[in-house]
Amino acid sequence: MFVISSLSASVLPLDADIALENDDSFSFATNNSQNDAGSGGDAGNNSSSAVSLNGGNSTNIGWMDDTTDPDDLYFISIPSGYIINVTLAFSNTIDFDLYLADTALNFAYDSSEFNDPLEEVSSANTNISNGGVNIAIYVTAYSGYGQYTMNITFWSPNQVVQNDAGSGGDAGNLQSSALNLTSISSTYTGYVDNTLDNADLYSIFIPSGYELDVEISIPSNLNIDLLLIDGNWTFYVDQDQGITGGNGSVTTNGTNQSAGGVMTYFGLVTNSGSGNYSMSISLVNPNMANLPSVST
Repeated sequence: MFVISSLSASVLPLDADIALENDDSFSFATNNSQNDAGSGGDAGNNSSSAVSLNGGNSTNIGWMDDTTDPDDLYFISIPSGYIINVTLAFSNTIDFDLYLADTALNFAYDSSEFNDPLEEVSSANTNISNGGVNIAIYVTAYSGYGQYTMNITFWSPNQVVQNDAGSGGDAGNLQSSALNLTSISSTYTGYVDNTLDNADLYSIFIPSGYELDVEISIPSNLNIDLLLIDGNWTFYVDQDQGITGGNGSVTTNGTNQSAGGVMTYFGLVTNSGSGNYSMSISLVNPNMANLPSVST
């Protein structure tokens, strides 16, 4: 499991589609060596063997067989005021079904059985649409065997409309969906939420001869980690962890990226709280005047 908020500034075991989140997991499972949702084994089919998932949006990989392993059971808590959506994707040669149920498996709040190869359930328009409840995600193999991808997302009817860095939406939390910024010194704003949107990831090309400075300002109710990652997604260039309110910063100055001419990533990972942040990006040539500053 990749837990980016707890790793040291060393090598990151990252795939191109690993999420920059503080408790997301991305792992693979096979019949010989299962690792359902990064649990290290098989998600069982009862309360004593179910896999408990951390809250927050996540991507989870699992494996089932209609003969030897027909059921996978997960428990998760829906925060008060939030709705959960779960999708299950798998090969079109197999038939898996998906249920959102009470933890005793007495009844289903929602079910999806005939939409192969993508099943989807939600707590919206159910009697648990206000959240504040523990529920079960029940996956069954009707026929066939193989790997599945289960995506879990939370949202609130009162969720903030986002416009990270003037993009008109949310900065992604995957390397492949990082919000690319123009190579110019600028000031941006964004929004993060520890439950719904606990990471914002940006990418920027640093011109040759330039250094990158990133400064962040957050409200007192937010606690975040600010991370600067190399363009190959293999190590932390710099990090400022546990920022609670006030300001934090990361830089390529004094690192092996200080010569520029490279793509780099930087991101915010929330540990608690929610709110807007202000972000100042400076591209500095130690031997020249700074690039022009533009505010958006």
